[in-house]
Amino acid sequence: MRDIAEVMEELKAAPYTEREVCAPHTGVIRFADIEEGARVSGFTGTWKEVPGTHIATITREKNPRKVLATERGVLQKLYRDLDGSFVEAGTPLGVIRHYFTRQEVVSRLLKESLYAFCAPERAKYYFVPDVDKKVKILGCRTVSIHDGMELFIVSRMKREVPLCYSGPSGIIYDVYFDQTKNVDAGSPLIVVCPPEQQSAVEDVVARVQSEWNEGEEPAEMAPFSAADAPCLGGAFAEKAGGGWRGGRRVCPCWRGRWRGAHCRPGRKGRELCGERLMGPFPMPHRGE
Repeated sequence: MRDIAEVMEELKAAPYTEREVCAPHTGVIRFADIEEGARVSGFTGTWKEVPGTHIATITREKNPRKVLATERGVLQKLYRDLDGSFVEAGTPLGVIRHYFTRQEVVSRLLKESLYAFCAPERAKYYFVPDVDKKVKILGCRTVSIHDGMELFIVSRMKREVPLCYSGPSGIIYDVYFDQTKNVDAGSPLIVVCPPEQQSAVEDVVARVQSEWNEGEEPAEMAPFSAADAPCLGGAFAEKAGGGWRGGRRVCPCWRGRWRGAHCRPGRKGRELCGERLMGPFPMPHRGE
């Protein structure tokens, strides 16, 4: 454990981490039309289905494959001297400077200034039933633990064994594992805060949340409104027969089914709207 003020000063001095972009396998590298200093983004979306920024293309046996950015940040270095050459798997192609978000800063502060109990082996971890129920209902900070307390269940290779906590007494301040995913050995499971230091830690976290300036924070997107989705039959409004119905958007000029990105005629012979709707929106209920 380290002093929280010291950790904070280190983060202020270097509020970023640099990560290499490497070749996924052997092949001939051709860099994309991108320069050093350009902003890049990693995989985004609910399921990480939106690809990151195209950095290069690697070709092996006439099969091209894009090399994409995995983190949001600034392309600090790009090794252009490798352009057109054959590289091995793992060869560095560039460096991305990723600036810490507020949540990442808070996570680093807690892991370095408080006691982190780490996973002894790669496996799935669960709280024991009594603790799990209390964490889900009241939150982790209502759970007090002590050395030798049976706290976790380790699940690996169809076997489940109990795991006792070893460390200083205190409250569980934060949880860093997902019960549905394997946790690597040495990764922190929880951080423990002494009760007398809880108020001081909460004050520092609140200051970070309100004052931390994220170097690469994107502009806030305005919430979607009905006026942002025009169509030939009018805006999404109740007066035009559209709006929300059953928790779904309904086009005012059409009450039929939703197919693709355009209006389709309904059952009563309504004409095509002809305007591409902004979205995508969820499928509405079929109209009367």
